[in-house]
Amino acid sequence: MEKELSLRDTGLLQPPSVSQISQPHSVTAAREVTLSCHIAGHFPGELKVTWLQKQKIAHDPVPVQDSPKRRLIPGRAVPAGDGKSFEQEARLVLTAVDDKDLEAEFICRVEHVALQTPIERHCRALLERVPGTEQLQQAHSRFSPSPPELSRIQVLPHWDPPGEVPFAVHLQNFFPREIHRIEWSVDGKALERSETRDFRGNKDGTFTARSVSKVPSCRLTSAEQRVRVSVQHGPGDPPIEGELSLADTGLLRPPEMSEISQPQSVTAGKKVTLSCRVAGHFPGELGVTWLRKGRGEARAAPLQDSAEYQLVPGQPVPAADGKSFQQEAKLLFTPSVRRDQGAEYICRVGHAALQTPAERCSTELQVTDTG
Repeated sequence: MEKELSLRDTGLLQPPSVSQISQPHSVTAAREVTLSCHIAGHFPGELKVTWLQKQKIAHDPVPVQDSPKRRLIPGRAVPAGDGKSFEQEARLVLTAVDDKDLEAEFICRVEHVALQTPIERHCRALLERVPGTEQLQQAHSRFSPSPPELSRIQVLPHWDPPGEVPFAVHLQNFFPREIHRIEWSVDGKALERSETRDFRGNKDGTFTARSVSKVPSCRLTSAEQRVRVSVQHGPGDPPIEGELSLADTGLLRPPEMSEISQPQSVTAGKKVTLSCRVAGHFPGELGVTWLRKGRGEARAAPLQDSAEYQLVPGQPVPAADGKSFQQEAKLLFTPSVRRDQGAEYICRVGHAALQTPAERCSTELQVTDTG
């Protein structure tokens, strides 16, 4: 018998975290300029980095091609200390900046197997960094409203309390300090509890902060669910929004199933219990189906909860850290020689982190007839 497991079903996939683009404060024409983006926390290490350039009057950005004037350095994936994630530095080197480059916006796009959609980071037009304008921008930002730039939503590593998942977003480079409204939601349903903290002042007079909202893990049930944040800087400002699907959080963990526990001896007319322990999965919700395959039958048939078969799926119980669940599924029935001699019973489990259900099969029942 052969078994296989896809990497997506191992729970190892981790999406990358991508920093804002690092760019020099001073830029002049005909000089070399390096733009860089730090990528970390992903597994596996392989990812695709694309740099794009958007001219001031253009609608769509175009990919930057590797050339003597534009050197693309994707970097190499370096394993983290625990070997469970990678990091690398992607760079774009403009060896001779021209006037078009000074007015253009550059974009770093990152694709990874754990992402449904690529992550993009944008840098401001290089012209804004020309010497002589930096001080004017800093002074101007102290008096002119500047909306926040939102980071990608991420899950914080420390869960307190364990049963609540902390989602966080960074608000960067905004002025004034006051934020009119921050709203978090899951699939359009508002979350009541959130807090904005870690306010810091920047050298140019703008501010940085972080908003955190804790979601009860029982509300997270499918990979397609989306956590959204909406930030309104001033009462009349349009909201700035970000979202993250549960599939891209790195939280999904597939269940591990034990072999089916069954009695060594089965007596006709005496109730028996078959059980299967399921553990290590996130989120907690899963679908449990019991099936019966009679001796000589080609296919197994699903069982329904009835007077003949009592199906007990069990309830998900969170682990101590709240990051996984466990439960025990049971099947209770009274065997008969005619129906159950040589029969097999199958426990099938479906979960958001599994592409195909996982199954465990009992050994063939040997039913003793007491009559």
